[in-house]
Amino acid sequence: MNASLNIFYLNNQYVTDEQINTFTFARNYKIYNIEGEEIGLIKQRIKDWQRVLPLLINKSILPFKIEITDKSGVLVASVLRNFGIWNPKMKIVDEYGNVVGIVKLSLGILSRTLSIVDPISNKNIAKMTGDGKGWSFDVISNKDIKIGEINKSSLQSNTKFKEDDKYCTTIFKDYIKDIYRMPIISIAIIIDMILKQSR
Repeated sequence: MNASLNIFYLNNQYVTDEQINTFTFARNYKIYNIEGEEIGLIKQRIKDWQRVLPLLINKSILPFKIEITDKSGVLVASVLRNFGIWNPKMKIVDEYGNVVGIVKLSLGILSRTLSIVDPISNKNIAKMTGDGKGWSFDVISNKDIKIGEINKSSLQSNTKFKEDDKYCTTIFKDYIKDIYRMPIISIAIIIDMILKQSR
């Protein structure tokens, strides 16, 4: 296991819950474990000029910054996208400021695929692919093995989570020691925010 891995990334299931606020342009999400305990927060950082531009041009080409913090408010990761016309890439940055992954988004007619590559070797780390409308994604490792899933159906029998605006990320237990666990979970738990900013 990566010795520097923040304890936030040692869970196997994460429930992402969007916080609806009519009076802000930024999106915020709370993160819970499967027992219903709040373990983190996702915040979209927006500057004043970014509040106006979505009214004028398509938000899919606009830059964004997403921060993931643990339950103590400590930053554990950031995801950043620069301004770009043709499907701009995203960077995953760890708590020390190191770029640990590059994310590429592919939009099909029905499918959505987020590919994560190593920033140094440019080799594939993992991908998340599935149906954004039906809210079902598989997490596939660089060895083409399913190592997790993202969906809403996992919460249907859980009495702690009933609202439709929540979704669950599950990373299979036998994948807990992988060195790429941190960038994979970081992207999986914010997939909703990425897709909404890319259309």
